[in-house]
Amino acid sequence: MEQRKHKIGHTCITWDESDVETAVSVLAGLGYQGVEVFGWTLDALQQEGKLDLFEKNRIPLVSAYFAMNLCNAAEFEASLEKGTRWARIMHSLGAKYICMGGEDVDRRSFDFQEQKAQIIRAVGEYGRIFADMGLTVCYHPHTGTPIQTEEEIRTLLEGVNPDFVSFAPDVAQIQKGGADPVAIVKDYIGLVKHIHLKDYDGLPVQYDENGREINLNGFSGYTPLGEGVVDIPAILKLVEDSAVFDNMIMVELDGGLKTPIPQKEAVMRNRTYLNRQGYHFGNE
Repeated sequence: MEQRKHKIGHTCITWDESDVETAVSVLAGLGYQGVEVFGWTLDALQQEGKLDLFEKNRIPLVSAYFAMNLCNAAEFEASLEKGTRWARIMHSLGAKYICMGGEDVDRRSFDFQEQKAQIIRAVGEYGRIFADMGLTVCYHPHTGTPIQTEEEIRTLLEGVNPDFVSFAPDVAQIQKGGADPVAIVKDYIGLVKHIHLKDYDGLPVQYDENGREINLNGFSGYTPLGEGVVDIPAILKLVEDSAVFDNMIMVELDGGLKTPIPQKEAVMRNRTYLNRQGYHFGNE
């Protein structure tokens, strides 16, 4: 098998936010080479005096997920204030990549055409401001937010300045949102500077009476790598062949307090799958 260029990291959301210390410790022990947390988790760690968590476990913080307001111009400054606080913490820890998503919206009534100009303006302005701080903003499409469908993804990526905004495809989220992640990643590979490598069970999404997704399998419809319908080998080939991607591949599996299998077993399955794809881990 051909030599793989990229290291493998893992986000911490397979565990509940309250258990980030366990997540970092387990992922480091399994040989993952970097981690990602939420921006608000960095706030909590700072308040608790625990920002040395990554250094203690000898694993770098690579990126953080920021949920930012995109649709309401009146809330831009408040959203920017919290994002700037998270960005300063990231920068102090040596992390470079902001994985940016939008706020939750009710997709039953959301009108993208009405909102798209404001969304493009907001994402572009966040990108410019955070670039001035030495950070790379990579937009992450997410179900239940303003950027979910293929049309929305393409419109945003073609509307922003690539000097300030890159792309962070979550390949399972894209498939869950109804698009072909291989085609999307292929078409925008020149913008891909961060990625969430994740699999999806392919089952139809169900919603509650408030329009929120129902978590049917304990992993929000996602699965360990190789156990769902996403063409993971095709995604890996696109990333490995990319001339601009120089980041870690960040694996993800949404979890929480209750998961169908233990969180450690889930991330071990991800590691085993990637071993079979030719990737090596820090403890091998």
